Amino acid sequence: MDEQYREIVASYRAAEFNQRLDMFLAYPDLRSEFDLIDQKEPPPDSSALLQWSGPPLLSKIKKYIAATTELLKRKRSTVQI
Repeated sequence: MDEQYREIVASYRAAEFNQRLDMFLAYPDLRSEFDLIDQKEPPPDSSALLQWSGPPLLSKIKKYIAATTELLKRKRSTVQI
């Protein structure tokens, strides 16, 4: 492990939810590591997120993308050209 990796992971652990999301998107190579951290360690602002009882961040992002994709498919099928 190099120093930059350790610094990024430490920053992720200390980050609040929105900052974690930004880092998750910015460092795709570290997403599996971030997902493990999310499962074990809630973000510091977890009281605002109702104690982080939901699925890990990766699962939330996948569900969001799937829902958005489905919505776009529906809109395309209803648009008359």
